[in-house]
Amino acid sequence: DVEMQTRETIENINYLISKENQELSNVKDAYQLCLACLRVYLKNRTDYTEVKRLVDEAWPGVKSVFVQAEVCRPELLVEIEGIAN
Repeated sequence: DVEMQTRETIENINYLISKENQELSNVKDAYQLCLACLRVYLKNRTDYTEVKRLVDEAWPGVKSVFVQAEVCRPELLVEIEGIAN
């Protein structure tokens, strides 16, 4: 379901940019990264409202662009990519 997939993606992104992950990857001078912007790919246009709500809750104030498009695997309903600094 799109809510579960979105929540899991948010959790994964938060971990990827975390100081903890950087330290585990032996990044010298690790620090907490912040998302600057997002691109959200939706398989179904009807999922926009739900996914936007979840993204806005997770990362308030982060600029995001939503695009209806095919995603990398057929079973996925959402993909999120971002730039962190």
